[in-house]
Amino acid sequence: MLFRSPTVISRAAEVSAVELDPLTQQFVQVTYDRGRVTAVASGTITLQQQQDNAIWRTQTFTIPDTAIVTFDGRQVSLTQIPTGASARIDSSGPVGGTLAVVRVNAYSIGRVVPLPATSSTG
Repeated sequence: MLFRSPTVISRAAEVSAVELDPLTQQFVQVTYDRGRVTAVASGTITLQQQQDNAIWRTQTFTIPDTAIVTFDGRQVSLTQIPTGASARIDSSGPVGGTLAVVRVNAYSIGRVVPLPATSSTG
């Protein structure tokens, strides 16, 4: 079976890229995981990742105290994110190394979590 690469990534459960950090001039890996929140505890959040009705996986993320956590655009504590909310977990780190969560963006139940912009001019 021949698979074709997508021309647009808009509904993906996970997207990963390698980018040059302009401040350090070092390459870093960034990953964006999206899904529905199934559990929240002090320091962890669990997402069920899917596209359309196909479930890909359920994954628990450790959220460091330094991560920015928002719900509907306002900064909150992790435990204020309700089960059932949509969320995107942004992680980064050295290429091929361990990634750390840097941001949790959660939205009201039923809202679709956007992927970050994937291209620019310049």
